[in-house]
Amino acid sequence: MNFELKKEKANKMDRFYDAKQKVQDCMHNDVECKIEIIDSLHSMGFKELVALAVEEYIISHRGLNWETSNINKDINSENLANYLNNIFPEEAPWVVNSSQFAFDIYSLKARVSVELKSAKGRIVKKRGDYSNSGFTVGNATIYPPEAKVKDIVPQKNWDISWDDDYLNSMLDVLVVFTSKINGKLNDYRIVDGYYWGFSFEDYLSCREFFNIINDPDIMSGLFELILAKYPNQLFTKRMLSDRYDGNVKLQLRKLIHYTNPLGV
Repeated sequence: MNFELKKEKANKMDRFYDAKQKVQDCMHNDVECKIEIIDSLHSMGFKELVALAVEEYIISHRGLNWETSNINKDINSENLANYLNNIFPEEAPWVVNSSQFAFDIYSLKARVSVELKSAKGRIVKKRGDYSNSGFTVGNATIYPPEAKVKDIVPQKNWDISWDDDYLNSMLDVLVVFTSKINGKLNDYRIVDGYYWGFSFEDYLSCREFFNIINDPDIMSGLFELILAKYPNQLFTKRMLSDRYDGNVKLQLRKLIHYTNPLGV
């Protein structure tokens, strides 16, 4: 390795070390710290760098409009990904997943994925401040501190050159919570799965659980129980007798709630 490459690598490692120290100092010495994460597992410190960059981005947008995502577009994720592409161009592209996918943004070069979750705060008139819901809704997903490439990248986007080893390699996962009042960004918190005690195995088991309860046999048994208790329930009877000719598929989604790090 020539001198310039050694120097570049040393500078990069220094940057990772500084980021880790800054995050640790924040968590250990600042009661107002908005970051609560464990050390990076797979990104050599890039997780901490990204957490700090995301925090800078959010702070610069406090008091400004914070968009509401829809099924087709998540403007906040797109804007944040563009910011990360500018801040960390060597680790580009920072890719935005569909808003319905489990992980919003990822960089395979940085080995980091970022999930953005937004909550609506409310003003508490008696106290003159604001509050957030104590729980947040997960779309059949809990967020681990790490996940595999094949969990984060939709299969349609897999490169033909990726083998099983690569697909099963891990990325660090950050979860960024934001709240807004009257459509404007108000507060934030940056955590990872260890905040709730989630592991990668918990994530897999949660996904498996929702697949189980949406199994047609399970759903049929559920319908029969409902019909036994509510024999005149029209929708249940028609689903059981297939009156809709297979045009209706019931999925039990968004039934998992976990504590909101922004607090009440």
